[in-house]
Amino acid sequence: MPPLHDPHDTIVRNVLLYPAEGEKSRIISKKFSEAGSEANPLWSFYTTSADLRSHYGKYMSTTRVKQMDVEDQDLKYNEGKYIAYFNISVDLPVNRCTARVAGIDPDEPRSKLLLRGDMVIVKTEEWPGPMVVGGGAHMNYLDVHPSFITVGDRFIKHFYENDALAKFLEEEVYFQRNSVHSDRTMREMLGPRIPLPPVLDLSKNKQDQRALRRILSRSEGIDGSLSLCGRLGCEISGNTALKACSGCREIKYCSRECQKLDWKYHRKECKGKKDTIN
Repeated sequence: MPPLHDPHDTIVRNVLLYPAEGEKSRIISKKFSEAGSEANPLWSFYTTSADLRSHYGKYMSTTRVKQMDVEDQDLKYNEGKYIAYFNISVDLPVNRCTARVAGIDPDEPRSKLLLRGDMVIVKTEEWPGPMVVGGGAHMNYLDVHPSFITVGDRFIKHFYENDALAKFLEEEVYFQRNSVHSDRTMREMLGPRIPLPPVLDLSKNKQDQRALRRILSRSEGIDGSLSLCGRLGCEISGNTALKACSGCREIKYCSRECQKLDWKYHRKECKGKKDTIN
């Protein structure tokens, strides 16, 4: 069957929205356009994509996705491929709607991480017609049926109950780096791994500063830059090569001198208890 529209056209489809500051999920209309694709860092290789700028604004770069293959449904029109868009910026509000679906009180102290910003679920399929010259790869978008809300709710619960979000953010360097700038998200970022007081004053609490430094020393930056030196107070980063401690092979230092200065703090957590750099 030939396509009903040119793959470069702007189209409108129904999507499922879990609003960050709303109580209930709902079906809304959303534009799929070339402009939306250009603004979406994850799907810019497609000719058109959901235009999420009204949801995430300047935080488009922290948009992330989870793909779903929905099968074996009583209502066959709910089967197919779906993409769930969400955001990880600590500057966006906690998604209270998805927290409610998962049975989590976002106002209570917790160890579970929570989604931020709106969550938008779209339905997709491979382009049904011949390829059209120009642009990127083509993707067709279908309407999300209102009855899919119950399926979406099950996905949300599974996402939280299996700590899929926590595991995702544990490896998400952007989230870890930028959470440092927001005291209110510190416990959320570190979760049960490092016990912290409910309210942090990082300007005074050297222990928490060192804990955060350890996290930032383990990972590379999203822009390809190197990690921070593991010693609190060292400002060397960027293009300076860092070397891992040969004991734990996790924390990195810019020099032997920095490692020696930090050893009295690092020795308790170092697996190999060695004062050497690999």
